[in-house]
Amino acid sequence: MLRHVALSRLAARRLFREEGGVASIEFALVALPFFLLIFVIIESGLNFFAAANLDDALRRTSREVQTGLAHEKRWGKDDFRERLCGRLPGFMPCSRVSVDVRPVARLDLQPHVQRTEDGLGGDLKLINLDPAKTYYCIGAPGDHMMVRAVFELPNMFGFAISRQVETSQGEAHIVEASRVFRNEPFKPNGPVTC
Repeated sequence: MLRHVALSRLAARRLFREEGGVASIEFALVALPFFLLIFVIIESGLNFFAAANLDDALRRTSREVQTGLAHEKRWGKDDFRERLCGRLPGFMPCSRVSVDVRPVARLDLQPHVQRTEDGLGGDLKLINLDPAKTYYCIGAPGDHMMVRAVFELPNMFGFAISRQVETSQGEAHIVEASRVFRNEPFKPNGPVTC
């Protein structure tokens, strides 16, 4: 019995002295946090890239509303959306973009935390992703305008790094862009009806 305990202790000492396979064990301990960090960085980068592209496309497209080009060419909601989508990269399909273009009563609205209306009875909360509930009016010359766009970025790895909603196609990050400006004094091409 004593000999059995002595052999067990000797085997245990040999086992703890053995250094073969240490690198594999250390990699196994570090690999999961490392790859999680890499995936979070990739998903965050994609989210920021999508936000920057959406913001730039909205800036360029809303400039055409501001200068009267959209009014001159009689753009409808679908025309505006297609023009916006044409400026987005290929990984951002137009089917996941919602737009909301509306005049606002004045620019000195209440602070953002308290503000829920645009002064004309319109809602300023996050655009409902139902395209039927968004609004489109390019306004008249001199109108104060608010243009918003929302893109549903598919959730790749399941990390909650931004606002997420449940869509018909699964969970998605919400990427938003908005512009507030005053229309230039362009010559209207017909009456403005909103």
